[in-house]
Amino acid sequence: MAPTGSRTPSLPLIISSIIAVLVMLSIIFHSNINSAFRDLESNRHHPRRIITTVFQDRPILENLSPSANEEWKRALLTPKGGFLWVQYNITAEQPYGISMFHGLHCLKMLREVIQSSHHPATNKGNEHHPRTAQYTEHGQSLNHIGHCIGYIAQHLMCAADSTIEPSKITLDASGQATQFMVDGEGYQHQYRDHSGLRRIVERSEREAVKPWEWKMGDTVESVWPVGGRRRLP
Repeated sequence: MAPTGSRTPSLPLIISSIIAVLVMLSIIFHSNINSAFRDLESNRHHPRRIITTVFQDRPILENLSPSANEEWKRALLTPKGGFLWVQYNITAEQPYGISMFHGLHCLKMLREVIQSSHHPATNKGNEHHPRTAQYTEHGQSLNHIGHCIGYIAQHLMCAADSTIEPSKITLDASGQATQFMVDGEGYQHQYRDHSGLRRIVERSEREAVKPWEWKMGDTVESVWPVGGRRRLP
């Protein structure tokens, strides 16, 4: 009489099972590797060059005089403010924000608040919020000011420039240090080349780009990759 209970698996069955598992793991592994290489290849189509630059005194950016307004805007923004213009329908164009230019717009708005406190004659609000009783004496919405401070703070943390900036030392007559100051000027920093970004935005100001299926995380480089198939606007 045959013994009861489960049978011990035969050696061929064990070997076959092991081979099947190894084959499945190999397929999964190669699939992940191929996916990773596809992502790397995709990234090659829209690189953002890292450029080294030395921060230095730029008088035009520090000039709060109303007489410098136009030169200040030309140095940082595009003619229409740095928006990406997209064809909405046959007759209308829709502006999309670009993060870098959004931050610069916020900086421009904060500059206007500081400027108007020293030059009351310029207190006329900005192009987005003409002065009304709902706004501050400087013609700016407090909510807008708060938004811009928060946006610039997040923008700086997002960039996370880790350049180490030595302090500048002031010595007294005896050679003792009396002050340490960090201004960041004269030291090399790294930043991403934005010339291509500016070029695409300026083209869209002349002729709006065709709409696409926007998705979370889209960037100018992912929508119009350098060397990719999609044509620049």
